[in-house]
Amino acid sequence: MTLDNGSRIVCLCGHGDAIRGYSAPNMVIIDEASRALGDLYVAIRPMMLVGQGQLILISTPHGKQGFFYTAWCNHDRVDANDPEAWRGIKDGWERYKQRADTNSRIDKAWLENERADIGERMYRQEYLCEFVETEEQVFPHDLIKTMFQNEINPLFGDIVSDDIAPMEF
Repeated sequence: MTLDNGSRIVCLCGHGDAIRGYSAPNMVIIDEASRALGDLYVAIRPMMLVGQGQLILISTPHGKQGFFYTAWCNHDRVDANDPEAWRGIKDGWERYKQRADTNSRIDKAWLENERADIGERMYRQEYLCEFVETEEQVFPHDLIKTMFQNEINPLFGDIVSDDIAPMEF
């Protein structure tokens, strides 16, 4: 669509290879970003370089995965479900969160019916904007994350000493 002022709105499919070739857009919006593939996000980033356009990710959460989760969590340095985590600008991202239970236009009784109908996990994701585990996950995300640490304490204390000569073969 071309507007009277000459601006254009272009809708593209959600595949990285299909959108390559556009350059210097003023604004790119990824709707339902939590469900978009990572190759789309990677393909968009170079487009933004020259024109320094605005990239907007709009979505409800969809598990603790993908580029939307990473961007929201400030590269895993904050808790995504912490109400204070989304305030302000961190790493160039400005975050806004609108929970359904804080919206005066939404009937509280209707929300309680939704909670009963779809279950607590899906309710927290869809209406409270919380990053919860996906149905397919066998192990919780936070447990898996703790397995990849740079600092590991020895199981039996410091049993290796400089006094021990290296073994020769």
